[in-house]
Amino acid sequence: MEKVVLLMDRPRKLKFTMNSVCDIEADLGKDGNGKQISLLSVLPKSEREGAAFPFSLLRLLLWGALSDDDESLTPKSAGELLQDFCDSGGNVTDVMVKIMDAFRASGIISSLVKEGEKNGKKKKQR
Repeated sequence: MEKVVLLMDRPRKLKFTMNSVCDIEADLGKDGNGKQISLLSVLPKSEREGAAFPFSLLRLLLWGALSDDDESLTPKSAGELLQDFCDSGGNVTDVMVKIMDAFRASGIISSLVKEGEKNGKKKKQR
């Protein structure tokens, strides 16, 4: 697996695992029908599109990506790291690019896409 590193307060290794994705989805909550919100439904299709989604989601994704590197991290402390990164001249697009790189490196995103395609085909058959 390719290493994805983001230079923040120190070099931070971004990595998504099934557990971190489940933790992110748990924090996303449920939709109006009481159904669990899937990460695939809110994940941007590209880094450029990622720059236009809510900062709360960016913070949550960063927390999930860093949780393997630092188990003491909370979503709020991930937000503080993100703020410090921006205060030091970084920008959210740089972070989103690294997050998407970490998803691709994990292999999880391709399994989520396959699952979404499979579910989409089932819905069309009804």
